[in-house]
Amino acid sequence: MGLLVFTARRAQLKHRVSDLNYKLMQKTQELQELQQYATAVSDGSVSINDFASAPTSQLGNLTQAMVGSHNFAMMNVQMRSGMISQQMGMASQQMQAQGVDAAQQTQYLQYMQMQAQNQAYETAKQEYLKQVQSQLHSKEKAMEQEKMNIETQLQMAEAELQSCEKGVQESIKDAAPQYV
Repeated sequence: MGLLVFTARRAQLKHRVSDLNYKLMQKTQELQELQQYATAVSDGSVSINDFASAPTSQLGNLTQAMVGSHNFAMMNVQMRSGMISQQMGMASQQMQAQGVDAAQQTQYLQYMQMQAQNQAYETAKQEYLKQVQSQLHSKEKAMEQEKMNIETQLQMAEAELQSCEKGVQESIKDAAPQYV
């Protein structure tokens, strides 16, 4: 009877160990892909090289990060355009007071406005990508915790499987006829 119970339990445990190994492999792959995505975003921009080296499962996320950072930055520039125009107006007044030629003044102010907009764009883009990185860090920690839980379950199942194997061996020995 013990042999039958141990054999049935051993089959269940082998199936469980197999399932846990598969889950662990999947979680490890997901974690690696997430880390590759985090690396691609970590430099503050998403480039064509990032797309070329990214796993296919992360292409949508890279696109979303690229488009999201651009849209966030453009919205930020639009919100700051009034402030930038005000600064250019003050600079224009100072230049007029200094007697700077109107053509030079216009050219200089356009250059300064473009520089201010570019700086606001890059700053906002970096801010957006930092938020994405923070979210990725949290997600990475959660995935690592899940992976550790699976590894713990796997170790427990393997230990129980080993004890079940010993039980099968002992049951076989006990069931064998004893000739004295």
